[in-house]
Amino acid sequence: MTDSDEGNLSSRLRGALTNAMRQHNKICVSTIRMALAELQRAQLDKQSALNEDEMIAVLGKMIKQRTESIKQYRQANRNDLADNEESEIQIIRQFIPTIDLSQMTQLIDDAIQQTAAVSIKDMGKVMQHLKSAARGHVDMSAVSMAVKEKLSLRQ
Repeated sequence: MTDSDEGNLSSRLRGALTNAMRQHNKICVSTIRMALAELQRAQLDKQSALNEDEMIAVLGKMIKQRTESIKQYRQANRNDLADNEESEIQIIRQFIPTIDLSQMTQLIDDAIQQTAAVSIKDMGKVMQHLKSAARGHVDMSAVSMAVKEKLSLRQ
């Protein structure tokens, strides 16, 4: 991976790794190293350089995995491990660009209009449209709930 191929996200991760190492922040160092390793693995799987959206998708997948782990740890009454996973999620989220609530609402309204959705039965079409439009920039479970609410109001 070269910096020109990786874009801004990879260089931000490397810079944050350097800072975390200087500050002796063990959890941050290990989390960023895991993220860089995961990006490297994804690049090897693809056999070419990752673009920014693909890197964001990899980080989103890491967050999703940790969210699932948190649920399992809480059920097993292992709050120490769940807290560690939550810390990792917060570190990873720093590198994923986000959109605010008004932008998300606008994206949802546009997707409903473009897919001509009229009821909850059209939710799949709307969500598919939103996945490509908001790729990695929003929590899709929150988007799903918002779409469901808007479509249920249309009936």
